[in-house]
Amino acid sequence: MFGVLKNVFSMVDVKQERDLVTIEGISVYDFKKDFGREWPAGLVDNILTKNSSGYRISFYAFFVPDMIFVFRKIAGNRYNRIQAPKYRYVADLIERNTWAITTITEQPGILDFSLLTKMNVSLMDHQMDFLNTYNLRVPQYRLNGYMLSLPAGTGKTIAALALGTCLSSDVFIIVAPNNSLYTVWEATIKSRFNEVPEVWVSQDKKPFTDSCRFFVFHFEALEKAKQLVQSRHFKKPFIVLDESHNFNEITAQRTNTFIEICQMLPTRNVIWSSGTPIKALGAEVIPFLSTVDPMFKGRTIDIFKSVYGMSRTRGIEILSNRIGLMSFKTDKALVVTTEPIVEDILVKTDDSSDYTLDNIRLDMKAFIEERTKFYKANFKSFVETYEEALAVFEKSPYFKGEEKKYSQYKTFISSIRKGYDPATMKDMVMFCNKFEKGVVAPALQQPLKNAFLDARSVVKYLELKIQGECLGRILGRKRIDCYRSLVSSAPLTRLIKDAAKKTVVFTSYVDVVDDVSDRLIKDKLNPLVVYGDTNSMVTSIVKRFETDPNANPMIATFKSLSTAVPLIVANSIIMMNTPFRDYEYQQAVSRCHRLGQDTQVYVYRVLLDTGEEPNISTRSKDIMEWSMQQVNQLLGISIAADSTVALESADLTLDAVFGSSMEQEIGLMATTESRSLNW
Repeated sequence: MFGVLKNVFSMVDVKQERDLVTIEGISVYDFKKDFGREWPAGLVDNILTKNSSGYRISFYAFFVPDMIFVFRKIAGNRYNRIQAPKYRYVADLIERNTWAITTITEQPGILDFSLLTKMNVSLMDHQMDFLNTYNLRVPQYRLNGYMLSLPAGTGKTIAALALGTCLSSDVFIIVAPNNSLYTVWEATIKSRFNEVPEVWVSQDKKPFTDSCRFFVFHFEALEKAKQLVQSRHFKKPFIVLDESHNFNEITAQRTNTFIEICQMLPTRNVIWSSGTPIKALGAEVIPFLSTVDPMFKGRTIDIFKSVYGMSRTRGIEILSNRIGLMSFKTDKALVVTTEPIVEDILVKTDDSSDYTLDNIRLDMKAFIEERTKFYKANFKSFVETYEEALAVFEKSPYFKGEEKKYSQYKTFISSIRKGYDPATMKDMVMFCNKFEKGVVAPALQQPLKNAFLDARSVVKYLELKIQGECLGRILGRKRIDCYRSLVSSAPLTRLIKDAAKKTVVFTSYVDVVDDVSDRLIKDKLNPLVVYGDTNSMVTSIVKRFETDPNANPMIATFKSLSTAVPLIVANSIIMMNTPFRDYEYQQAVSRCHRLGQDTQVYVYRVLLDTGEEPNISTRSKDIMEWSMQQVNQLLGISIAADSTVALESADLTLDAVFGSSMEQEIGLMATTESRSLNW
């Protein structure tokens, strides 16, 4: 009754007790209704605790910034003119009566800018802005770190080192890709401090020394980093995770090891540094929050997962606002003022017609007819194999303790087999795939194990199985053949010789790397190659590229060289194919187009010329969407394009089909083995 009276007289109270915040005097019913006008109505049910009812709203203190944003946002909705003043008042009260009071009051700074005199560098405006933002926001929001989201080539390394210096850090722990350990981190540390410091690099395989303050670890050397933290007592540790987007997957072992290392250091400053920190899903933020926000723990993590989960749309505006409070960004055009000149190189080949979309559609049609006939004739056998495998699993020691999950699995499978709906069943598919690979398969012996892994997708969603096979075996193979065909006819040697400086050639496919290398060797050039087989030698290869005037061009896969390594010795980039993700394209261009480049950068995109007829060498995303539509039409199904499940069902990855690591972009249902088509 007291709560009702408060609502009538527009009297609202907000209080925080430990990790719970309670608002008295706001109708839960009205709030949910107004919330639903902006975002999915069910979203708020996950944020509010079970004590929320009547005129009491309760939520965990971690969500304070989100709720402030929500109340102010719905106050601005034109349907809420009567409630708007009250909602704004609630937002103000949350700021004043919870831990958020520190966000609106002046807090003591944590940086000593005078320590910058230890470095022989003049910071650029955006780098100083980052330091000032960190000095303000970290104490305001009680954080243990921040996200440094500067575009590639704009000075993230120096900005991070400057921050660690101003924090009076007694140790710098750098976690970075292999290709940047020496050429970027060791070189920058040794050249940017007035007194050249000792730098320990994990690849040297040397013991730790007491005098060393700078430790640089490869992504796969985190156990060694853990040993360092366990063996020393650091008062002010500073941690940088370079190219941090590689640690967005919360289920990955190295991600969890990095989180564990950070949490072993109660007082810490952790920088997640990447030009593309979050690519697709809300769940990618979980590792970052686990290391920089001390309130992100326990029940809060479960609620966060239920709110944002694996969706790229649910409450994205709320999440974006929250991440904006914990990250620093700038526009590359403000730092590197000249834009690269991009030119499409159209190339005719003798077999150009093989790669037109019309002809590829005919190939797809023939393939689908053959596979449909095959599976129709053998469907009963696949079902028998699937059921036999489950029967073996039920009698195995692996079944014990998994009864509840197995029952859930059987329920999900029954629903999926009735008709797969990508809009509502993705979580079911993810659960089933994980259970099949992680629980059922280990209980099976060969050859039943492999037979089960093949049969499961036939049983669950046959059309998508065929769809995935078609995308991989027809489209994927055609793409590689097309790019290989372009190598012999493209004016590569002329472009390389005409460049003012050196040239870097990028592709998604190892076969194309080899073909380009062979072609240029015949043309009396001296190319260097970087891809899977040579990744362990990338430091020495890059050094030779920089120092040997005859070593030109560098030929690399996007996956091997599109991040971390500056290549300002080159000003010309040739792309034998365009990557699916725009950020991969930008990262590759930024190897040359970056701070320190003194020459105009040119980007040449090699494309197949088939006149007015569209062909497969155009943008990967467009081709993927077209291909999905064609396959669905040919199969006679109306399922919305869902390449993730289609490719999973065929034991393919989007890597295999499109030559770019796309699992996180699309939300691949399970990590699957590539058929070695690239990298």
